[in-house]
Amino acid sequence: MRGLALMFAVLAGGVVVCGQQGRVDGEWNWRMESPMGLVTARVVLRTEGTKLMGTFHFSETRRLEIEDGTIVGDDLRFTVRRDRREGGTMVYQMVGRVVGNEIRGTARTGLGEPPAAAEWVMQRVMPAPQKRGPVSAGR
Repeated sequence: MRGLALMFAVLAGGVVVCGQQGRVDGEWNWRMESPMGLVTARVVLRTEGTKLMGTFHFSETRRLEIEDGTIVGDDLRFTVRRDRREGGTMVYQMVGRVVGNEIRGTARTGLGEPPAAAEWVMQRVMPAPQKRGPVSAGR
């Protein structure tokens, strides 16, 4: 009976592969070396089942949305598009793997021969520890 209930939950979309729902939700610091130098962003990720969504915040006014994002187990995939100053759009195919509080991956784009690829890393932003009240001398 329990196996039947689990199978129904999976078919209904109520169970995420490996129980990972929400595991990457939150804020991350992202960095990648590019031909122009180090690129950094604050990234906010959120999940709904195996769907990965989020936003890259490069500055107060420059943001890029994650498109077509998925997360299955430790593996994630998504697309990021940006407008180029010289015209056109640059499309990045991003793949990564979650290991604890870090995600390491590769960004690929169709430009160049062979097409360009760069390694990137995200590190989870850990909340500041909560301050506790003063410890009395009697403790």
